Amino acid sequence: MSLSIFLNDIGTLVNVNVGTDISGATVHRIKYVKPDGTSGFWEATISNSQYLQYITIDGDLDQIGEWIIQALITTVSGTWHGEIARFKVLKPIS
Repeated sequence: MSLSIFLNDIGTLVNVNVGTDISGATVHRIKYVKPDGTSGFWEATISNSQYLQYITIDGDLDQIGEWIIQALITTVSGTWHGEIARFKVLKPIS
């Protein structure tokens, strides 16, 4: 991710290092909790066999404050969650 993330940014790379080879994963999502407590997930792609990546689109970063994200992967062997990470979405200059 970039150093600063702003409200309604489009094209921001959300990059999560899972720490192990996930190239065989059938489900690869980045779960999130918004500052107001609502949650959801982004369908991510696998990059370099250990990273989940998602590029934000219009409407994704719609709240100012602290966001919480976590990787979720499923392989033929099971389903796992990654470490929890946090980032802040800031208000841009008017």
